[in-house]
Amino acid sequence: MLKIKLALYILIFHSCMAYAQKFEWAELDLKAECGSDGKIIEGVLKYLADTTSIDTEGVKKALKISDAEIFEHPFLLLSCKSAPGSLDYSEIQTLRMYLISGGTIFINDRIGAKYTDFDSWVRRTLKLIMPDSELAFVRKEHPLLRSFFMINGPAGRFAWQSVPETVEYGGRAAVIYVKNDLLGMWLKDSFGNYLHPCIPGGEEQRAMGRKLFINIIMYSMTGSYKSDAVHQPYILEKLRIIDAGGSNKR
Repeated sequence: MLKIKLALYILIFHSCMAYAQKFEWAELDLKAECGSDGKIIEGVLKYLADTTSIDTEGVKKALKISDAEIFEHPFLLLSCKSAPGSLDYSEIQTLRMYLISGGTIFINDRIGAKYTDFDSWVRRTLKLIMPDSELAFVRKEHPLLRSFFMINGPAGRFAWQSVPETVEYGGRAAVIYVKNDLLGMWLKDSFGNYLHPCIPGGEEQRAMGRKLFINIIMYSMTGSYKSDAVHQPYILEKLRIIDAGGSNKR
């Protein structure tokens, strides 16, 4: 029965991936202080649309682990600033099934400290979900760091990691874990000014964070995506237009 369920879930993912030219924002709803602000989502999706050929769906979906709909989304976000409660056996098995079927979970630590209760929760929980795999820093040649943009420095509000940590399964990053807060850096006030500085690298670190977030999304939708740079001229031209304050539409 388990093999049949796994086969069905894989078929669901393959079917979804075949039409994965539209990105939908899906989050795991674990209560606690988890979730993302609508303004952050708006900023991320606009940047994704401006710099790639991916269509976006602006509605946030907050899904419980028990929701079968999680298997319709190749990308799930978990962004917290406190530790959720312990998962039960069924939830652990469901997330394991999701990951080995082809899904990607992006975990974002919003707290801004090197050692946190959330970080401890993440490491303990992932060990239960994927007992045969370990969190490890990605190598510099990993597709995650060059699948769309070249990532060559700290990215996000903070610089606790020089590169993300991942749990690998079947030759791909099934879980991507970032402690630098890739979401909080997008928040702006009513005048369009960023609410949070990026420490210590300033706006260069924020720009690198934007690029890493796009890489994570694209990687989750396409696996290893492309190791070549066939899309780089198109992307760079759009970025030049955006940076100059112009429209990206031709």
